[in-house]
Amino acid sequence: MRRRMRIAIDYDDTFTADPRAWREVIAVLQSRGHEVICVSARFKIFENQRELEDATGLRVILCNHNVKIDVVRKAGLHVDIWIDDQPQWINPEGV
Repeated sequence: MRRRMRIAIDYDDTFTADPRAWREVIAVLQSRGHEVICVSARFKIFENQRELEDATGLRVILCNHNVKIDVVRKAGLHVDIWIDDQPQWINPEGV
């Protein structure tokens, strides 16, 4: 039996680098039962969140330029796989 994973993808310069390709990848992951969320360092502004949700079709967590792993943990979530062009935003101590 395969394990259900939660995968976090960054928005700026990751998802936006090739949105069409990422939508295809996300669709495959979701079809396999995995949860994909968007975690962005952007500031928590409602318009930003709605824009990213509309663009990705995903649940979005905005981090106010804080360490992403800390914000996600405070939301009560665990991410199994991170996809990010700037991994220092995920966990600077782990890079």
